[in-house]
Amino acid sequence: MIWANLASDNLKVTNEFYIKLGFESNNKHSSDENASFNFGKNKFIINFFKKSKLETDINGAIGNWKTQSEVI
Repeated sequence: MIWANLASDNLKVTNEFYIKLGFESNNKHSSDENASFNFGKNKFIINFFKKSKLETDINGAIGNWKTQSEVI
């Protein structure tokens, strides 16, 4: 299985945005520190973590989103 982990400054807004677009929440992998969604017929998983949580987990800094883009 393949999945993507991305950072979010505001999980509530991120969650609401993807739900309104019709994406399926992956509730069994969501928590107060992340929001998880299934994408497409193969249920590709994309997780959005609080930026601070993802930085701790990767033991490094997340890029400056105003001038950079980054996917882990």
